[in-house]
Amino acid sequence: MIVKKHWDVAVPVTPAAIGAFLCLLGLCYQAHELGHHLFGGIVCGRLGTVSLSTFTIADGCARVPDLTTELLGPAISLVIAYGATAWLRHRPSLPAFGLVFASYYHLRWVPPMLGGGDELDVARKLGFDHAWVIAALLFLIGLSPVVIAWRAAMTRGRWWRVGLAYLLPLPILLEVDTFAGRVSGPGALVPALSRIELLHIPVSLLLVDLALAVGFAIMSRRCRATGGLPSERL
Repeated sequence: MIVKKHWDVAVPVTPAAIGAFLCLLGLCYQAHELGHHLFGGIVCGRLGTVSLSTFTIADGCARVPDLTTELLGPAISLVIAYGATAWLRHRPSLPAFGLVFASYYHLRWVPPMLGGGDELDVARKLGFDHAWVIAALLFLIGLSPVVIAWRAAMTRGRWWRVGLAYLLPLPILLEVDTFAGRVSGPGALVPALSRIELLHIPVSLLLVDLALAVGFAIMSRRCRATGGLPSERL
């Protein structure tokens, strides 16, 4: 006998829930960028540089390691999105729902439409310069997790809650370069911390990552304490 699972994830829209989501978004973004950086160091034999929003591969890295390093970041985001989708299908929960959108893979189609993004850059290096095709493919690849998340959300207010989760990363991602300039580089707010590096990663960047992790833990606990993070059961 097959028992149908009831997908009824409550999606709260509270300051604590939004704060936890934004911290999780930042951590996923950093997994993407640091994945680029560390993998590039492995396949190229030496580390390049990394900031909050960009990475630069080491000079002289061969073509294939260069291309695979550039694709690793999107691959990490893809694994997070589809891993969260599998989690959501197996055991519907608010953390799984949030992780689908915090991976921001559903928005990977936006950078190519603006003339950028890892995938479009790799395509151009391979001689394929059709941004709209890349954007369409990325939109389709990122659609399934969104559909699963939509199905998992409670019916009440589903459209606007899922829509908010879909769009909430967009302004952050569009402005992340501005914030990155305040964390490291010539315009850093604390230049001394920006100049100190661990594995060619500015200490100021590592402190931001730590703050995101702590912020996520605090906001998640507050969300749970106020009843905004229920333990959904199958």
